[in-house]
Amino acid sequence: MNEQMLRERVEDILNTGNDKLLRQFFERELRTNRRQIVPLLSTLVEELEGRQRLTFLEGLLVDDGPDLIPVFIAALLAERNHLFAKSILLIYRNLEHFEAIAALDNLRGRLPNQLDGLLEKVMEVLRGRHHHRFFMQAFSAEREGGEALETILADMLEKPNSEYKDFFLKHLRRGTLPQQLAALRGLVKVGEGDLLEELLGFLGDAAKNRERTDKLRLLLLNEAGYAERVPGDYASLFGAIVGWDEEKQQQFVTALQEGRNDPAASLVRLAFGLREPLWLELRVFFDHIFSGEAPTHAGLVRLKAAFDDWEGRQEALLETACHLLGCLRRQASASEDLTQKIEAVFGESDPLRPVFMVAYLKGCQSKNALKMLQAYISFPPDDHVLSVALEALGSFQLEMLPPQVINLLHEHESHDIHRQVMELIVRAGFAEMLFEDLLVEFKPELAKTAAQVIAAHKVPEGEICLGKLLEQVVDDDQALGLIEALGAFPSPETGEAVAPFFQPGNPKEIRDAALQTLLRAGGPRAFATVLDVLALYPTQKRKQLSAGMCRLLADMDEEEYPEDIVWAMEFWTTLLCEERDPEVREWVLTTLRKVDWKNAHHPSVWVESLREIAENRQGKLESSDCMHLKTLAYKVESKLGLRQGAGQDRKSLTFMLDKVDDPCHHGSAGAFRRLNLMFKPHMLEDYPYEFERLINSVCQFYERNQGVPELIKIAISLSVRIGDPRLMERVDACLADPDPGVVQFADRAVAMMQQRDNARPVRSIHVVDDTRLITKTLHSVLSKAGFEVDIDNHPSDGMARLTQKHYDLGIVDLIMPLMDGVAYIREIRERRLAPDRIIVITSSRNAGDHQRANALGIDGLLLKPFPMGKLVALIENLAASV
Repeated sequence: MNEQMLRERVEDILNTGNDKLLRQFFERELRTNRRQIVPLLSTLVEELEGRQRLTFLEGLLVDDGPDLIPVFIAALLAERNHLFAKSILLIYRNLEHFEAIAALDNLRGRLPNQLDGLLEKVMEVLRGRHHHRFFMQAFSAEREGGEALETILADMLEKPNSEYKDFFLKHLRRGTLPQQLAALRGLVKVGEGDLLEELLGFLGDAAKNRERTDKLRLLLLNEAGYAERVPGDYASLFGAIVGWDEEKQQQFVTALQEGRNDPAASLVRLAFGLREPLWLELRVFFDHIFSGEAPTHAGLVRLKAAFDDWEGRQEALLETACHLLGCLRRQASASEDLTQKIEAVFGESDPLRPVFMVAYLKGCQSKNALKMLQAYISFPPDDHVLSVALEALGSFQLEMLPPQVINLLHEHESHDIHRQVMELIVRAGFAEMLFEDLLVEFKPELAKTAAQVIAAHKVPEGEICLGKLLEQVVDDDQALGLIEALGAFPSPETGEAVAPFFQPGNPKEIRDAALQTLLRAGGPRAFATVLDVLALYPTQKRKQLSAGMCRLLADMDEEEYPEDIVWAMEFWTTLLCEERDPEVREWVLTTLRKVDWKNAHHPSVWVESLREIAENRQGKLESSDCMHLKTLAYKVESKLGLRQGAGQDRKSLTFMLDKVDDPCHHGSAGAFRRLNLMFKPHMLEDYPYEFERLINSVCQFYERNQGVPELIKIAISLSVRIGDPRLMERVDACLADPDPGVVQFADRAVAMMQQRDNARPVRSIHVVDDTRLITKTLHSVLSKAGFEVDIDNHPSDGMARLTQKHYDLGIVDLIMPLMDGVAYIREIRERRLAPDRIIVITSSRNAGDHQRANALGIDGLLLKPFPMGKLVALIENLAASV
């Protein structure tokens, strides 16, 4: 079919409007006449216009071969209508082939600017479809390895693809050493049992290559041999190692005689299978010796370093390959044991043969593998094999701990092995056996290592074991290690064990470590323990230790502070008043700024004390210290919700109570009226003496003013606001008063008190709104108002949170994507997740939306934007409802 015939046939079908017929035509022609028709399609699509071009391209999708991509590109370049161009891009994103990404990327800057946004979105869709291809390209480009290659491998394994298996096998054969290692780790995740024979072949080739390269290393690093050689001698030397015949040796010698060092070096590289980075160093080295130069000592040192690096990489490669063989055998549930085949790959004289066998057993994870692994632990050829075997044993799920593992603690001399054994015991879940062994047969040389391991893993009840070990050690260094390790176990037991080491008579290093552990992990009352011990020291020494403790606390995180640090008000205020060193005062202020003031027993008294010290009546403080103290007092008030000026309220309350006790009836009654007007419940916080005095004064006022209804009503009003049960008994007694007005007033007071007792306060609030700015604002405003607030920006997240936590109030947006507020409220109530009270917020002015929300029995509806004060007031009013 020529171009004219194709054009006429396509136009005829397009004129009929039969899309199905067009797809059938393309499918038939591309199957039978593809090579001829594809080049004509690009020309034809440029000549079509408007919707016919779109119909033409949609029909081509029936095939989706990569050779059709230029047709779509030609259509995009020929299209002048922006709307049609956008439609072409949307059709283009259905292409499946990876080549479509690069073809579209080449159009950047060649299409109208109006298409840039859609072009990026289509590119993003195509990249997402072929993300694995990008990973494979990046993997191939990272030849040097490092963190970049590890990151790429992790991304690849996060979403495995069927193409990865062949890709990793390719790089296993031809990649650099880092790529080979990464490919092996990748095959552990994506490989299957059918790879066993192929991997055995690779293992044999790699082992032979390692053996040949070891011989090359011995040859090249023999500095004495270079004096007797000429360049041509290397033909027989290399040939003896790799098995060159006479023809290959002559080819090598001819290249050297003609001064062509590069071909000669390439022959060596190919014969030995040399790879970067070792080859880079060898290439420079060969340039010198092939030219007849004697190698320098510095050159030999660099070459040795390159061989050492290669040897380490090769060992890791072979070890990983053996481990992979074990993993694949386990995954395939193969009955054949590969032990003998792997042993045959490595000679009996190879010192690393046991290491490779252990790697295979680690991958197998079978009972037989576990038995063989225990044999390597019982009779290891050296410490390196023992260490590798212990590491492998840690990967098994052990039902019981092999006895030879515990024996290593007492029979082996290496501290590194001791630590590894302890790590294994703890990770395998047999920590109690380690505790028993350490305590029954105490060996001081094991104590410090055991302490480090127990602390690193935070072993349950580790503080008990470490505390008992601490009682037995006599060496200061061992005691120091145990004290530091106890810092990982915050508990009263830790404080009890460490406190004696802070007492007088201990070395400074021990004492400082004990102080630090006490403060960080001594339990909630550790600070009191520290102060008790400080009292045992002479005055001057106590001051020095107190200064050191202040410096330590200033550097600590507030989460590590003992709970009772703010209980010791006298200690801190004394330091602030009497300490002359400005640096110590700064440490004290820093500590007090960081402490959790919610743990303070009398925060109002703290505030008064700080303000009193800030007045600096004795003139001992700097002006900056006074300012910091006033600021601290203000922050404590704000954080705890204390009203500023609480000290003045206390003075006013005391003054009024003095006036109420005035023997003059007229003066006492007037003072009581003023007290009723100015009294607020917060005025009694942390003032038990004034509280009891107020109760007694009101009771006495009842007694003195029987028969005076106006004064009795004032007493009832004040009693309800105080809320003490003793006063409420007096209000109940007023229900039997002969004066009807007093009875009616008392009845209303009792009803109001009952309503207040039955009120459900709002403490915790859950907000669901899809607009992050609104949720951020609500969180800030409601948190400052004293509520505990959690926010979610999606209904599904909100439901998930409600399954884990109960809230007093929910605030829900009415208009949200995927699920509106009405559907959300209905569902959480059906699932019994909802708070008792719900407020709806919405920007919708549709009365129907409001009716649907109110029909659910919500507790309030606010139209956005609304004053935040209005929301807070609505929440506070809810707290007073029954």
